[in-house]
Amino acid sequence: MKRFPFTKIRTFLEDFDITFKNANYGGCAVVASILAKNLLPHVDDLKIVCTHTWYDTTLNIDSVRDKVKDNTVHSWNSVGIAFNHVWVEFKWNNRWYAVDSEGLRSRRALYSNWSKPFVGSFTLKEINQLAMSPSGWNSTFKRKQIPHMRKFAKRQISSAFIAA
Repeated sequence: MKRFPFTKIRTFLEDFDITFKNANYGGCAVVASILAKNLLPHVDDLKIVCTHTWYDTTLNIDSVRDKVKDNTVHSWNSVGIAFNHVWVEFKWNNRWYAVDSEGLRSRRALYSNWSKPFVGSFTLKEINQLAMSPSGWNSTFKRKQIPHMRKFAKRQISSAFIAA
């Protein structure tokens, strides 16, 4: 089994967080969609999750999906799924990790910052569509960064796994 390039991914995320302003504050769904797309071919399993401190996070994203009229932040809110923060969880060598623009860490460490996520997972298609719409997200995130974020992540993550 190939080794996971933890150090290279952590360094990439440090650079990413410095380079792209407010990525986790209004751009977390964008970051999650980019990370998920680039990590998916390299990990054993992957989930795209979110949390909200005022909502019942025992709700299941997969169970309410059929009630979502259109894939928008507001439509997900109407079925009880709200977005305080969005991130990626992935499984490598039978262990789960959490990743967002602020770093790669254990799920427990991320939960202590943001709280446990809703049960279930968004699909890559869903999070891509949600992330591309500015409606419902914090406006401090500058969306013109997105194309450069995609290129930067693809290059850095690909090279990290090639070198592993």
